[in-house]
Amino acid sequence: MSSFYTPYVEPASYDSSTTFPFEGCNIETASQEAIMSLAGRSPILHRLGAITVLRVSQKLALKCGTGVLPSEAEAMRFATANTSIRMPKVHRSFNVPELSYFGTMGYIVMDYIEGVCLASCWDNLDLRKRQDVVEQVSGIIRELQSLSVVARPKGCGLRITVQDPLLTDRKSRIGSITNLPYAKRLEMRGEIYLLSTSQPLFLHTKTSLQGT
Repeated sequence: MSSFYTPYVEPASYDSSTTFPFEGCNIETASQEAIMSLAGRSPILHRLGAITVLRVSQKLALKCGTGVLPSEAEAMRFATANTSIRMPKVHRSFNVPELSYFGTMGYIVMDYIEGVCLASCWDNLDLRKRQDVVEQVSGIIRELQSLSVVARPKGCGLRITVQDPLLTDRKSRIGSITNLPYAKRLEMRGEIYLLSTSQPLFLHTKTSLQGT
């Protein structure tokens, strides 16, 4: 049994020969109850904490859990319509009341994308390939930051404000962390990578982080 805070994957979810429970079904006409029932019958692509991603058919995946909020599906639709960022198409999304921290259980049915999970291959990538991934991630962040939102989609915020102990006056063994130029760096799996551009991803003060 995996720990609540340990990622869990079932190999059958990546095997195209697996018989998936929603194969041949119509996602447009399926009831919410039918979609919800897939949670206990589909192999797990990824589970961590209160969020689980399942493969429900050859072409569809279901993300569900008490940490899946309406804003996530709305943000995906908004980014698809307004950017060149490639992401799974959202086919269905809904939330139902649940006794949990957010008071809801969320479900998002989206395209299943064939490929190798970055977490499973990162350690085997050479430095050039890792740097390429970092640059792609920074490019995605910059494109999101370039959006001009007239009517903000439901629950979707483009401004990030956090209370982060790394950006406060608290001292550490390496001195004042606020003096480190995090804005021009990106952390991937515990490693810090310098970005090729001189334009910082974020402008930050001691207690807040705001997208440029």
